[in-house]
Amino acid sequence: TCTWATGTLADTYDVQVESVVGSGGGQVKLVDVQTDVTVDNLAPTVAVDAPTPLSGTVQVIATALDEDSGIRQVELSYKPTLAATWTPLCTVTVEPYRCAFDTTGLDGALGYQLRAIATDVVGNSTTSAVISRSVNNAMPSIAITSPLGGDRVTGTKTITTDHVTAGRTVSGVLFEA
Repeated sequence: TCTWATGTLADTYDVQVESVVGSGGGQVKLVDVQTDVTVDNLAPTVAVDAPTPLSGTVQVIATALDEDSGIRQVELSYKPTLAATWTPLCTVTVEPYRCAFDTTGLDGALGYQLRAIATDVVGNSTTSAVISRSVNNAMPSIAITSPLGGDRVTGTKTITTDHVTAGRTVSGVLFEA
């Protein structure tokens, strides 16, 4: 057993162990090599973005990168500006790192903050810079909630939307592909 202090390392290494067994003329040298052992002590990078103002259902999007071991997951969350507790929106394990955020139940008088936390395959994590957004659900809006840009679809796919009418009557909806 040996302890390998990797705290300042970040790269791919070959690990080798050698042992001599026996004595005198009956000695045997044993060698084992493990190649391409990745040392990852670097946290991923992550940024979050969302439209402004928030209205209806919007896409909260994170961009995450980890060149050593890769991204395991990205958690997107929000909170009112003056609150202490973050509320998770979703946890995403594959790109694109995004989720739908239904803002119709939010208090429009409050400001909101959004963040993303990226965790890499070995457990290093980083929290993005926090972005602030206002909410305005007083104006009508429509957003496609499925499929989203970057999705891959096949066969018959239902197109879903979130429609905020702000007290007005909808005179028609047109879907095009």
